[in-house]
Amino acid sequence: MTRRITQEAKLRAIYDQIPDVGCKGLCEASCGSVTVTAQEQQRIRVRHGITLPRHGAFIADDPAGRCPALVDQRCTVYPDRPFICRLWGAEETMRCEYGCAPAGGHLTHAEGMRLGHQVLRLAGHDPAAEARAAWRAGNQIREALRQPGQLRGYVPPR
Repeated sequence: MTRRITQEAKLRAIYDQIPDVGCKGLCEASCGSVTVTAQEQQRIRVRHGITLPRHGAFIADDPAGRCPALVDQRCTVYPDRPFICRLWGAEETMRCEYGCAPAGGHLTHAEGMRLGHQVLRLAGHDPAAEARAAWRAGNQIREALRQPGQLRGYVPPR
């Protein structure tokens, strides 16, 4: 239990580095399939009774791909929303189309990535190793595409 409280405190410290965007609640069309950590998923399930798929699989539950936390076009888990939802509108490459923005300016993309990597490391992931694996898989796919008929048997590396 103490570990979970410590993990939650660390996650909260990361969240606190994301500036408030003064959300007007107009962007529900942007609330779709996202990736959440197991810790975020558990917190939302325990506090709100809503299970968010961990790897952006909302399409299985809703053909339109809407987030299951949206009710009447409002986020019902807003105080406990996942990292990626907090970053929306706060980071320079994820600007809100309705003009919601942090009063002190947007986080840079590098700052958003740094915070995202902290969340992933806290969840037990190695962002650099995962990026390298994705790069290698991309190279294998590109190489297979150069050779007719080779992509059929492609199996991603683990």
